[in-house]
Amino acid sequence: QLIVIDEIGRLERDAYAYQEALRRCIEGDAPMLCVIRKLQAPSADWIRNHPRVELLEVTLDNREDVPRKAALLARENWNLLRG
Repeated sequence: QLIVIDEIGRLERDAYAYQEALRRCIEGDAPMLCVIRKLQAPSADWIRNHPRVELLEVTLDNREDVPRKAALLARENWNLLRG
């Protein structure tokens, strides 16, 4: 099982039930792949600083290589994407 969440950021700052559900997911057993806005937002900052989180920054210069890096992380850390 892989949990995928697209774009965590400012809109979630007042969504306390959502933030708590996210916290339970991050601290759970299922691997997660999430997009977090680079802009500072307290609702996303705790995720960036969580010990189970590894960040891959996407820029115009590296965006073509990010899928390969994400797949490598999935294979190494989650035993996903075998082959």
